[in-house]
Parts: sequence; structure tokens; C-alpha cells
Amino acid sequence: MSLIKMDANGRVLLPLGIRYRLDLNEGDEFAIDYLGDGTIILKKVDINVELDNASMEDIAAETGYSCQARHATLMSAK
Repeated sequence: MSLIKMDANGRVLLPLGIRYRLDLNEGDEFAIDYLGDGTIILKKVDINVELDNASMEDIAAETGYSCQARHATLMSAK
């Protein structure tokens, strides 16, 4: 597990090894959710697929976490 810090603008730098393993590139978009126990889910999404409540539930199911979709929050963050 890597230890990273958040900067003054709220940004975190993902470790290089993780970026390579997951093929993460500049401009990639992510869905993010907070589980309430200090856990954050970050999932790379296809920018050509529009997120909706059902797709957030699918993302939560794929990652093994159960959480409520926050569609309005995600869409307003864009």
C-alpha cells in the first residue's frame, strides 16, 4: 500500500506503478464515491458512456462495495 498526500487544491498523485498497471492517462475520467467509513472508491470510466444511477450501482457491484449512487454529485463535479 502506498502513502500519498493531498495538495492544497485537493489533488492526489496516483503512484506511477498503479497508473501503468491500470493504463491511466491524462484526461481519463473517474467515478468517485465515499462509503462513510473512510473508504473512497475511484473507478476509471469510459468517457463515451454517460453515467446514470444504474451505472453507479454497477460500478459499486463490480468493486465489491455496496453504496448509494450519487449521480447528481458526480454530474455537478464535471
